[in-house]
Amino acid sequence: MTLAYNRALDGLRALAVAAVIAAPSGVLVAGRRVPGSFGVCVFFVISGFLITGLLLAEHERTGQLGVRAFYRRRWARLMPALAAVVVLTVGWLLATGVPIRTWWAGMVGSLGYVTDFLEITPAYPHISAYFEWSWSLAIEEQFYLVWPALLIALLAFGLRLGHPRLPLLVVCVLVVVGAWADRAHMGAVRVSAERLNFSFDAHMDQIAFGALIAIVSGGRVLRSSTRRVLDVAGLLAMCVLVVVTVHDQWVRRYVLDPDGYTQVTVLCVLVVTALVVAPDGVFARPLCWAPL
Repeated sequence: MTLAYNRALDGLRALAVAAVIAAPSGVLVAGRRVPGSFGVCVFFVISGFLITGLLLAEHERTGQLGVRAFYRRRWARLMPALAAVVVLTVGWLLATGVPIRTWWAGMVGSLGYVTDFLEITPAYPHISAYFEWSWSLAIEEQFYLVWPALLIALLAFGLRLGHPRLPLLVVCVLVVVGAWADRAHMGAVRVSAERLNFSFDAHMDQIAFGALIAIVSGGRVLRSSTRRVLDVAGLLAMCVLVVVTVHDQWVRRYVLDPDGYTQVTVLCVLVVTALVVAPDGVFARPLCWAPL
């Protein structure tokens, strides 16, 4: 398996970034605020795909996984920028006299990658909007921490069975089903908005779906007819995703999916799958535009 650079995925990330930035900036589209959390869903699916694809490619190439090297690469990619943002934010807060008691937990949570946990604890009021953005980065880092070791164990078990990727497939499917059931339960018992939006388990299906794309698609050449069908499906899913991003009330009307994450996740999966299997398709071409 090889994991070549995919320009269209970078273009998709650019659009997701725009949605995430627009949300707290107060930007209105068609008179409505953009829910940035839907853009984060896109990131989680892409992350699950890329990280799993990179790990599987390394395992097939070398027969092992360099876990320490993986953690060093993740740290080097994330921590310098994170530290710079936190230092600048703290400096601004101190300079403008914002009381430390209102944001100290947010600073600690950001640097420790645990903001998602703090969001649903009594420390929540002390996170403040200045650091709340780091909840998704915390989930990413927790995924990086757990997944390589679990992947090694599952691959080893699969080799004993004679089907190396079968345990990976089973676990990812179970995670998706578990996440949907968990989210339905949270909606039924009406948990807090912080619990539903910021917790790891509320988003683990998006990462698991991304991993499934890497596991299923890696190294396989699909028929041109299949690629064309997925290309069209991805384009349609992207159009629907844009519409529900602006009119999010259409997917927030169900008790068992109060924030619409299950529906949005399915759309994100179709979009990413199309770009992975047909990176030169009609849908992918506009996303390969250099400015994106």
